Amino acid sequence: MPKRQRPRGLPKALDLRSVKDAIRRAGRFETRPAKDGNTAIRDGEKTIKAALKWARSVGKKATSDFRRATPAENILMGRSAKARRYVLKGAKVTKRTPSISARQAETKRTRERYGFKTPEAATRARREGGLGYESRAQADRVAKAQETAYRKRLFQAGQKQQWLVEHTKTGEIKLRNNGRPRRFRASPDNASYVEQLRERKLAGEMLDQGDWFMMINYAEAMRDPQLSLLRASPGSRPDRDDDFEQEEGAA
Repeated sequence: MPKRQRPRGLPKALDLRSVKDAIRRAGRFETRPAKDGNTAIRDGEKTIKAALKWARSVGKKATSDFRRATPAENILMGRSAKARRYVLKGAKVTKRTPSISARQAETKRTRERYGFKTPEAATRARREGGLGYESRAQADRVAKAQETAYRKRLFQAGQKQQWLVEHTKTGEIKLRNNGRPRRFRASPDNASYVEQLRERKLAGEMLDQGDWFMMINYAEAMRDPQLSLLRASPGSRPDRDDDFEQEEGAA
């Protein structure tokens, strides 16, 4: 049986990676057993065309035309109860009802509302200050989640004693004479101390030069959401690079 070609426009219509994925998502378009190879090819072409037609029609629909399927409807479509699937409003949900994923629904909403191709692009724009949040509550939720994730990374690095890369006061990686990055090993005690330094700095307190560099090195490695604030706050930048370093191999 000849290999089927990917129809043009399908990935662009619904962000699908393959025709097989499109057919799986459009569950009503299933091929029936064929008696011979030629019939199988014709049935396969009809299936692909039907899936492509549905994908293009979904691409024209607005986000407001979809609703999230209930747990019972997810099970009815042959998925888990916790599956985040979206179906067209007013559609009767059956085993073969087409649906889109939460990722596809969020991508459509991001394109319609902000003009970005992916949710990640919108997230980067928010992080850089080029795009605001929809509400104050959303901004607070995102900030809280970022703080929680940062503290988790910080204390995990200390517990695992990970090797971290040193940075200069301008954010560049410090290099040794052989061109390799200068590194130091994290520790549980230092992680706790860095957390204290961070709180003192955000409260407006001046830090010693060595403490500031220690805090910044951890902030760079752990992707601290307050990194720009820690660097830009008044008096936070020392006049010269600090000698804070720990030779590789030291505990």
